[in-house]
Amino acid sequence: MRLFLVRDEEDIIESTLVNALELHDIVMVVDDGSGDGTRQKLDRLSKRFPQLIILDRTTQIPDQTGHFAQGPTTTWAMRFLQTHFKPKWIFCLDANEVLPCESRAAFRAYFKEYENSRLIRMPWKTAIPQQTSPPPIR
Repeated sequence: MRLFLVRDEEDIIESTLVNALELHDIVMVVDDGSGDGTRQKLDRLSKRFPQLIILDRTTQIPDQTGHFAQGPTTTWAMRFLQTHFKPKWIFCLDANEVLPCESRAAFRAYFKEYENSRLIRMPWKTAIPQQTSPPPIR
């Protein structure tokens, strides 16, 4: 099971999600009010992949100012997944991070030796989106 917390990831979300959906039975994305088209891409992908669960910021736990609080939201999302799906593993990575496995079979083979472990350490790759021009300096 894979968990993403995202905001404004339109340039990378599709390729990363397709990779995650090839490896995981269920993928959950919590969108923090994206304004760049990320949510629309998520909607299109959810039609192709029924194992994709999308939740919006309104279902998250805000901090004291009403803004997105990553720590409590991550904890809430992991508890939600544990309660409703009871996964053996939850992988919580950024929207541009992919696990280095070429197939679901390779992914499962990699974790065979960790079947009885509660915590593991695994390398990942960072996907960098191609840009036609450099981002503005702020």
